[in-house]
Amino acid sequence: MSSDVVVPNLFSGLGPSVAAAVAVVVVTIVIAGKIFRRDGENGQPYPPLAPASMLDTMNKMQGSDLPWFYLQMATTLGNKYTYRLKLPLRQMFVVTGDPNFARDVLLDPKSTKPDLYRQFEADGIGNIFTRNGEFWHARRKGTAPAFSSSHIKRMNSVAIEIAELWIKNTLLPVMKEGKPFDVAKEMINITLDSICKTAFEYDPTEEEKEQFLKCEELVTTEYISRSLSNPFRQYLGPLLPKRREAMQAAKKNLALAKRIIANYRAMKNPTKGTIVDLIANNKCYATLDEMAVDLIIYLVAGHDTTGYTLAFTLLELARHPEEQKKIRDDLAKRTPDDWSNSKVVQMAIKESMRLYPVSAGGSLRQLGRDFETDDGFVVPRNSNVVAAMILLHRNPTVFEDADKFIPSRWENPTKEMKDAFLIFSAGKQNCIGQALANAELQCIIPMILSQVELEVVEEGSVDCFLTMKPTGAWLKAKPLNGN
Repeated sequence: MSSDVVVPNLFSGLGPSVAAAVAVVVVTIVIAGKIFRRDGENGQPYPPLAPASMLDTMNKMQGSDLPWFYLQMATTLGNKYTYRLKLPLRQMFVVTGDPNFARDVLLDPKSTKPDLYRQFEADGIGNIFTRNGEFWHARRKGTAPAFSSSHIKRMNSVAIEIAELWIKNTLLPVMKEGKPFDVAKEMINITLDSICKTAFEYDPTEEEKEQFLKCEELVTTEYISRSLSNPFRQYLGPLLPKRREAMQAAKKNLALAKRIIANYRAMKNPTKGTIVDLIANNKCYATLDEMAVDLIIYLVAGHDTTGYTLAFTLLELARHPEEQKKIRDDLAKRTPDDWSNSKVVQMAIKESMRLYPVSAGGSLRQLGRDFETDDGFVVPRNSNVVAAMILLHRNPTVFEDADKFIPSRWENPTKEMKDAFLIFSAGKQNCIGQALANAELQCIIPMILSQVELEVVEEGSVDCFLTMKPTGAWLKAKPLNGN
């Protein structure tokens, strides 16, 4: 039977919207299949195709083991760190852990965030994370003053105060009782309280924080992990229970953002130049919803990456007591005001970021021109390329013993190591808050290690839905020198 007869039969009995969705699925899969069958163009080869079916690839990219899937594909291909994935997309989808190619893509002025990112737009409201051009530029430029050196100093001082209170009210009491603590949960609480107080001048209730974190996970899992690898979900959204649940979660977080803005507007003397101040007074926003969506973007980005990096760093240091000792020995030579300048602390943080990049999935860009890699592969214009942090940071051709925690490797890093370290991405759409993140990390880690010794009670596991995080990792604090 010919295909022009089979396809109409597929639509029989379906409503118009579902039939249209099925039609899109069929057409896209046909186009994707043609892309897979092509090995190159004009005599130049494409990157190799990963040895995983489309269905298996989609499942892996929707699960918590995405970073390990990326690594597995590279290893299976014989340590090929640039390859294609089989996904139901109309453009080629390339994953790379090649530092030169990744940097070239991210720094190229013609590279843009792809339309795939619009999957993240609840109710079609554009935001600073998903858009390009003047829409993005006006929002980025509008909030840039919030990350000036004076504001970073102010925000970091508040983070230190919150961390000091946590040490006094939580860490030391549980140490005296001999009880462990969930390192990820505690670090996230510190960074969430900090960003709310400094960037938004808002004091959330425990219920608000708990609901926000729960909704954030539902939203990112659906709109990022599931939808980026399976774009058909946007057409079938109302029919999918998890999609409906994520849509409701997005509305709850949007309501929180609106409460934060209302709280700011009710203040008699709000701090000038905070993120909420700059968003609320930026004329590029046409509606309150647009303001609220960007505020949520900053709220998410401002707490989870730093919080989970703190957690991973403390976990690795707890696994390596000799590295804890190196840090304490160096801190002993310094005054507390100088702890943040400790190279030993900085190397431990950087190695933790390398081994466990919180944004492990990487930075995704659509190419505005053809590229040729150092390996001689051609990647055509309009292809989607993800600079996968986990591949870049664990590339064995760049990092010796790439799977091991070795902070000393950063004493004299090679140019290749520096180029491969892209934890904050690169180019005009890099992480705007990286200076604040580094400041908090370099202050909070020594504060904790100067007072207690850490050991692992439960290793837990590593999950990755948008951000990589340790789950179920429990640490125990012990007095220094056994006191």
